[in-house]
Amino acid sequence: MNSDSFRALSFFDLFQVEEMQRVQDAFAQASNVASIITCPNGMPLTMPSNVCSRFVSIVQGREDFGRAGVFSDAVLGPYDTEDPVIRVCPATGLLHAGARILVSGNHVANWIVGHVRNEVDQMRQLLAHAESNGFDRESFAGVMEQLPLMSSEQFGRVADSMALITGHIFQQAFRIQQLGRTEFKEDYRPFREKEEHFRVILDSVNDAVFVQEWPGGKLVDTNEQVGQMFGYTREELLQLSFADLCADKQAYDVLIPSLLDKTREGGVQVAQLHVRSKSGEVFWVEASLRLAQLGDKSCIVACVRDIEERMCAETEIIRERRFSDAVIDSVPGLLYLYDEKGCLVRWNRQHSVLTEYSDEELAGMNLYDWFRDDPETIERVSATIARVFNDGIGYEEAMLQTKSGKRLPFFFTAVRFEFEGKNYFTGIGIDISERRDAELALQESEARYRSVIENIQDTFYRTDAGGALIMLSPSGACLLGYDDPEQLLGTSMEKLWKSEEAFQEYVQFLSEEGSVRDLEATLLRRDGSEVIVEATSNIYSDDSGFMLGLEGILRDITERKRTEELLRQSENKFSRLFKHSPDAILLADIDTGIVSEVNETFVTMMGFTRDEIIGKTTDIVSFYVDPALWGQLYAMLRRDGLLTNQELMVRTRDGRILMCALSSHVMQIGEQRVVMSVFRDITELKKMQEMMIQTEKMLSVGGIAAGIAHEINNPLGIIMQSAQLLELRTLMDFPKNIAAAEKIGLDLRLLECYMNERNIPTYVRDIREAAKRAADIIRHMLDFSRRSDSDRRLCFVNEIIDRAITMAGSDYDLRKNFDFKRILIVRDFADPMPGIQCCGAEIEQVVLNLLRNAAQAVGELPDVDPVITVRTRVQGENVVIEVEDNGPGIPPETARRIFEPFFTTKPPGQGTGLGLSVSYFIVTRTHGGSIHVKSVPGHGTCFYVEIPQTLPVSR
Repeated sequence: MNSDSFRALSFFDLFQVEEMQRVQDAFAQASNVASIITCPNGMPLTMPSNVCSRFVSIVQGREDFGRAGVFSDAVLGPYDTEDPVIRVCPATGLLHAGARILVSGNHVANWIVGHVRNEVDQMRQLLAHAESNGFDRESFAGVMEQLPLMSSEQFGRVADSMALITGHIFQQAFRIQQLGRTEFKEDYRPFREKEEHFRVILDSVNDAVFVQEWPGGKLVDTNEQVGQMFGYTREELLQLSFADLCADKQAYDVLIPSLLDKTREGGVQVAQLHVRSKSGEVFWVEASLRLAQLGDKSCIVACVRDIEERMCAETEIIRERRFSDAVIDSVPGLLYLYDEKGCLVRWNRQHSVLTEYSDEELAGMNLYDWFRDDPETIERVSATIARVFNDGIGYEEAMLQTKSGKRLPFFFTAVRFEFEGKNYFTGIGIDISERRDAELALQESEARYRSVIENIQDTFYRTDAGGALIMLSPSGACLLGYDDPEQLLGTSMEKLWKSEEAFQEYVQFLSEEGSVRDLEATLLRRDGSEVIVEATSNIYSDDSGFMLGLEGILRDITERKRTEELLRQSENKFSRLFKHSPDAILLADIDTGIVSEVNETFVTMMGFTRDEIIGKTTDIVSFYVDPALWGQLYAMLRRDGLLTNQELMVRTRDGRILMCALSSHVMQIGEQRVVMSVFRDITELKKMQEMMIQTEKMLSVGGIAAGIAHEINNPLGIIMQSAQLLELRTLMDFPKNIAAAEKIGLDLRLLECYMNERNIPTYVRDIREAAKRAADIIRHMLDFSRRSDSDRRLCFVNEIIDRAITMAGSDYDLRKNFDFKRILIVRDFADPMPGIQCCGAEIEQVVLNLLRNAAQAVGELPDVDPVITVRTRVQGENVVIEVEDNGPGIPPETARRIFEPFFTTKPPGQGTGLGLSVSYFIVTRTHGGSIHVKSVPGHGTCFYVEIPQTLPVSR
């Protein structure tokens, strides 16, 4: 391989990224900076080391981060120098630096360090800088506290170290041009200067020296460094003891005597102490202690050194040593140093890994041992080494034999240098097995690539830099209506585009972004028809980055677009039907029950806003009145996938209960299985049905009433007549009774006594009253079958109610079961009230029936003060009468049947079940009004009577 071909090698041909990552990590930790190695164009080669993740999170995604970020290659762009370049990041205000990695004049990579705050910068300045660049002030301040802080000078020394290490690693390990001895020494001048610099710093550091009487006593003497270290004048120090300078005197009193006991055996004892300066600053020092005899006094001589600086220096030395070892071991190939006899003098860790020899076996091995049993290779290698010692540089490809006998292809480089009068050569050996395998794989890949291109259903194309087609898959000819792809080669892609402007936008986007994915475009077929495609394309270039043309895939989506348009139209129709449906519609996930959509009718009918229902389940908003019933219906829905006209009660947002007819079915929307539930409000319909049923019952009773009345009237007349005659023929002063008694010799006075003794007069009165009550029932039943307007006249409801209340107080049945006078009657009458055309006696009977029912209801609660409230008011063209009690209320199942004839909840003998049915007939049929009840069990009952007014006469 010649020199020109070696220059073409990339970073990955020369180095292992994993090894360089470890070197970079070690340097970043040792120097407390962030670090990364990039390509010359700024693309990262390694992962960033020692980077604050919070800093990256607040700057990531900013358009200017790529230009101003701490790891951007922009730090080297304006400069043509191999020395490190230090800059301040314009976006963040942080310090960063970079050095070029050059191999034989080739710019292989960059080493960038940074992520550092300048200690002279005030936080206020940084925050102002951050705000001007669009960062959040609070977030930026929190991140800045986590970044390392150092001076520009210290950061410059870090950058110099980085540049020095870069030059040593890459120029020594991979040098492939002839380097003269003068150049070699020039390369090592930074090392000598660095060593001299460190030596000057070390020699300039003076320890603080104390002399103190022992035991006890004050300081006898100190040097100037003591004053500089602790901030006292010499006179002040001579008034103190070393113990006075210790921050922990108790530790001093324990530690120092034990150390001085050891010094009596000879030598110096070292102690680490916490001390405090005059200003109050506390720091650690290391004190070297010995006992000395000064004249006739025993004294402690203590040399005190700031342990923090020393420890930092020692840590830095250890880091540098580890870093140097890591650099040598990080070389991905065989790094070697041979003497002029071909004996191996120095090697890296990869020798043991690649050749399978231990370090003991490698010591003293000869260069030609790697090529044993291969005279031809030994001859070529020998000739190359001769060129190295003559010309200063050489390289060779050869098969290296490992300890196990395996032969591996390697590319070797060698550079001659002279040291202490002896000739050596150094270089690296790179395993090129993967490269050879890659070449074979590339050939196979090209064959497979050609097969794929010729057989894919989509169209592959490639153009030259001018946009003319130079390659087209057979499917492309079919797509555009041609017989052979050759017919299109040389044709400009622009001519295939329907719109010239669209093609120019396509090319502009590619030139800016480098690639485009799934871009829709319209092409023209050979016959002029249109075909819609999805274009996924990119710019392809040569190794130098020069654009060669465009390449990509075209996918025919014409049919898909037609299908999507039909689907879109269908979705629009469904959306309009969904939104404007007169029924309430709800969509929910079949598995979780979470609501995903509702229509406007649902919002209006149920009272929930979209935000209150979407994203929640119906259980959360207590939507269903009977959750158990809904659970049964939901199980049926999951099993059958369909529900039809199931009656279900739902609760609105304001607590109202609606009866709905529910129809649901399971459907697939995308990847989600949902339930579409349609709710139709049938509350009013149910009420109308109940009213119609009630009306039909009333009408049927009207047909029966006349027949029953006529059948009962005959025996009832006999009973009433017999009771009257029995009462008449037992009178003591009736002449005919007296004559009959005398005729048979009966003593009427004794008969009277007997009858009273046996309570016969009472039984006769009961028969007569019962017969009278039966006659009233017959009269009410006859009212069902006929309507009479003969008694209509102008009446006033307030007066009618007063008469009814008076009659209720004297009602015989109420007096037997309950004292009506104990009930509090509340009159809440509207005044004035209009007069109405009605039968006053019938309306009075209605009110009396309602008062009787209310009185019996409040009598069931002995622990509650009974109250009956009677209200009157005008509502439109109607007069409304309300009778409300505070009794136990009426259950819903009873309220539905309360107006049915003969329906009663009272024990036998205490009611006929006709009172409310007769009242219903009087109000609805005779007077054209309405009557209904509202009752909540446990909270009383209220009856509402509405009667139209025909003559609006006020009183």
